[in-house]
Amino acid sequence: MTGDGQGRPTGYSPVQAGLHWGIAALICFQLLVHRGMERDFDTRVDTGAAVLSLPVLVHAAVGTVILALTVWRLGLLWRRGSPAPPANTPVVVHVMGKLTHAGLYGLVIALPLSGSFAWALQSERAAELHELAQWALFWLVLLHALGAFFEHVVLRNEVLIRILMPLRLP
Repeated sequence: MTGDGQGRPTGYSPVQAGLHWGIAALICFQLLVHRGMERDFDTRVDTGAAVLSLPVLVHAAVGTVILALTVWRLGLLWRRGSPAPPANTPVVVHVMGKLTHAGLYGLVIALPLSGSFAWALQSERAAELHELAQWALFWLVLLHALGAFFEHVVLRNEVLIRILMPLRLP
């Protein structure tokens, strides 16, 4: 993709878009199937037994993959940058988008770490923080999606299209 004359790309690369949607799908998976992990964590805390059930292994593996993909995505963002907001984007919408993204990245990094600490230390407090972070992530993901639809439908800009169709030519 060509730049905008100020060193910023005009769109997302296919890798950036693929990482976005891959991470999103894995986060949805984790939010939907974490109950087995919670059950096994409670068993571990109550009995002290090292439970390595399928839910534990899958949840831990997917969390690790999410963390790795997020670090990769942040590296690409740092190296390549992201497109500038469309000209018609109100400042408040742009600032909300930046804050939402910062919160999403922070939580997506914090969740695997807090879950690992909770499991390794058998810490109910860390598990409670992990669960609160899950809810915060859920609401931020929802806000992020609604913001993208708002920009697409109300502001009629191409923010949503840029992440859906990174190969589209100008």
